[in-house]
Amino acid sequence: MLTDTEPSTKISVVVPMLNEERNIPALLERLDAALSVLDEPYEVLCVDDGSTDGTLRILREKARERPWLKVIRLTRNFGQHAAIIAGFDASHGEWVLTIDADLQNPPEEIHRIVEQFRKGHDLVGTYREDRQDTLFRKGASRMVNFLMRRFSKIELRDFGCMLRGYSREVAREISNLGEYKTFIPALGTLFASSPTEIPVSHARRVEGKSKYSFTRLVGLSLDLFTCVSPVLRREANTAEKPRLEEPR
Repeated sequence: MLTDTEPSTKISVVVPMLNEERNIPALLERLDAALSVLDEPYEVLCVDDGSTDGTLRILREKARERPWLKVIRLTRNFGQHAAIIAGFDASHGEWVLTIDADLQNPPEEIHRIVEQFRKGHDLVGTYREDRQDTLFRKGASRMVNFLMRRFSKIELRDFGCMLRGYSREVAREISNLGEYKTFIPALGTLFASSPTEIPVSHARRVEGKSKYSFTRLVGLSLDLFTCVSPVLRREANTAEKPRLEEPR
């Protein structure tokens, strides 16, 4: 269950990681720089999702000299969304953000999400402009987005962009569901009273490899039919689905 908010923490950033040892130094440096200028107390929670390289060792080394960095270790590879839930549970911030470790979501875009929180939104979705991915990844993403909109009846432009923000209340509702194989961005819209969706920039992956092979994308689609849709339909029966507001 999500812990109570600590008065000293305003922003929590949750970063799921799987074999990202080569990206960690640049990621932490850029996160610290992006968060420091916001003039709000912050924490970064890196969740090691069963990495087999030096990810966990490097994170622990970095955490010794960075009090704002917390390291969470999962006993095996449970999947990205389970790692996010683990980060939600351990976070203390009033605003809980998620971001990929591969730096394709530039940390420098975090301020745009915080700006929307300051305007009163409790869920800040994003969609990637000028995507720097292969034609296969772009096509697969379009397919998943189409299926999600079709079966969930939730009109998000980009279900797959990890750079997002959740109010503490929305993150708590998602965490309390106890669902680990689901689309967290979609569930968030069912619990938010003032959601919005904004464009963010996208970058090429510089180090490491994408974890979403063709096989994993097929598995993601199977989750859609066997796990995601029933959860969304059940929650939709008891929750009013708000319309997304344009950023102010």
